[in-house]
Amino acid sequence: MFSFIFSLIISLLKWFSYFCLFLIISVIIICLIYKYLERKHSNKLKKIVDDYKKAGNTLPKICIIGGGFGGIITGIKLKEIGIKDFIIIEKNTTIGGTWKDNIYPGSGCDIPSYLYSVSFFQKLDWSRWWAKQSEILDYMNEIVEHFGLMKYFKFEHEIIEAVYNQESKKWRINVIVKDDQEVVLDGFDYLISGMGQLNIPSFPNIEGLDEFKGELFHSARWNTDYDLSNKRVAVIGSGATAIQCVPEIAKQVKELYIFQRSPHYVGTKPDGPVPSFITFAFKYIPFVALLYRWKLYWQYELNWPAFRKKGKINKLAYRLFTGQMKKSFQRDGKTADEIKKIDEMWDTVLPKSIVGCKRVLISNEWYNTLFQDHVELVTTHIQNISGDSINLKDGSSVNDLDAIILCTGFKTTEFLYPINFYVEDKDGNILHDLQNQWKDTGAQAYYGITVNNFPNFFILYGPNTNLGHNSIIFMLETQVHYIVNLVSIMLKNQNKTIEIKEDVLTKYNDDISKILNRTVFAADCNSWYKKNNRIVNNLPFCTFWYWKLLNKINLNEFKFSK
Repeated sequence: MFSFIFSLIISLLKWFSYFCLFLIISVIIICLIYKYLERKHSNKLKKIVDDYKKAGNTLPKICIIGGGFGGIITGIKLKEIGIKDFIIIEKNTTIGGTWKDNIYPGSGCDIPSYLYSVSFFQKLDWSRWWAKQSEILDYMNEIVEHFGLMKYFKFEHEIIEAVYNQESKKWRINVIVKDDQEVVLDGFDYLISGMGQLNIPSFPNIEGLDEFKGELFHSARWNTDYDLSNKRVAVIGSGATAIQCVPEIAKQVKELYIFQRSPHYVGTKPDGPVPSFITFAFKYIPFVALLYRWKLYWQYELNWPAFRKKGKINKLAYRLFTGQMKKSFQRDGKTADEIKKIDEMWDTVLPKSIVGCKRVLISNEWYNTLFQDHVELVTTHIQNISGDSINLKDGSSVNDLDAIILCTGFKTTEFLYPINFYVEDKDGNILHDLQNQWKDTGAQAYYGITVNNFPNFFILYGPNTNLGHNSIIFMLETQVHYIVNLVSIMLKNQNKTIEIKEDVLTKYNDDISKILNRTVFAADCNSWYKKNNRIVNNLPFCTFWYWKLLNKINLNEFKFSK
């Protein structure tokens, strides 16, 4: 009997190893086929561009807004097919987008490093499994240098207005440059926004905030000249930025007060330095990095069902996150006073909403920081600020503060803010105002990319394309692929303008609203996903499905003109 069981186990292990080997070989073959088809498609687009030029036509002039990942990927893919008459406008002094702005202590990515990289120029020597801001910014500079993209950038150009003229069928861009001079850049056939959703800081509406006597700054505009050492500091906000910077701030300050409006679910991450032998394997052993990246993608993609409002998987996610959180609240070996503090803290940090309603956060240090003696989590709402004090609604106050740091996020639902986008007639009369068009409904775009009434205009990381479960780099590459395909179709068919039909956009938004209402994003909690009670930020389905949708272009959904 024993020998039979032993042989059965050996047999099962053998067949399992065969299955794993088959799976690995299948993944490699699929990836190689995809790379071949991708290269073939790129050559097809190059031929369209070449044929267009040989016919005596002038290639389109394109303006890209933003020097983050979206703008960089767009520039590379346009160059790849032979379109080189474009500029990338960036308000800062160098590239980076959000990774240039968010330099606060502890700033980093909440997606694994090897997934948070472009597919066509992967970084195989990350120093950590979860990259920090400086390394991500260095990687972006490597990409720009490798693809010769720097000469296309116009730095310290802040766009205030973009206007499409119906007669000329061109875009005009009004920008502010050095010394507050206003400059007009004209004659663009296409306008592509790579501004994203997380670029304009949101400041809380707190009475007396501007009159605070100490140092005051937003986390996205970190004051590197201010020394926090031995200071009494308040952090307003306990979201994604706070859980990264608070553990670092706590190492410097004398006393730290964290003002929490509502708690988040906080999970842990398997972070740490990447061993040298792993880096060696990724760089020099064929397919190892590819298989690992493939594994990461599907590992995170399979989290999508947890975002359904009703279902066992969301309940499983609740048990998973609360289980991880409880590991930081162990009672064994603690004194009575310590146990009392643990119990009080647990009631304070455990969210009342379902998992995913608000952004799920990742940190290995957050709860341990909250237990430090010089750190206090304040959950009473703020009444006002006066002098160097924060006054609370229960009548108490936190006094003698040296600094207030605002970890209050971004204007996430105010897409493309603060730029004004207009369409004018031949006499300069404004026919369409994008912000006014979105005023009542919130931002709407077909696949998050194209908007009715605004020809030859594309948005990256636009409405309803934010993720809660996977890498936004995948989304950006998918969107750029879609845009480049549309531009190539325009050249092939000798069209001058393209615009999504209003009824197509309306139906799409009605459909995704129904889907989103069945997700946890629609639950009753104070998230940054909604405007006018409509979810305007998050993607309504998994990224693989989005990729499939964008790889099937239906030209009947658009209006064209010669």
